[in-house]
Amino acid sequence: LSRYYPARAQQLAVEGSATLECLVAVSGRLNCTIVAETPAGWNFGAAALRISQDYQMAPATQNGQAVQARYRMRVPFQIPQR
Repeated sequence: LSRYYPARAQQLAVEGSATLECLVAVSGRLNCTIVAETPAGWNFGAAALRISQDYQMAPATQNGQAVQARYRMRVPFQIPQR
């Protein structure tokens, strides 16, 4: 996740997280919105949205058929220990 980590937060060793509410399409593509980010103002929500745009999930199924579904995810951002 280092390429997505907010630059200022990484420089100052600030850790955080973001919660996204996503609509998972039948194709597995995600369309997400930011529900929460902690701490506020460090761009962890925007970084999580960038991750979601590069991510794909297996779609939910119903009666053996792929269906659109909602998924809430928490994306943690932690500084790697050296």
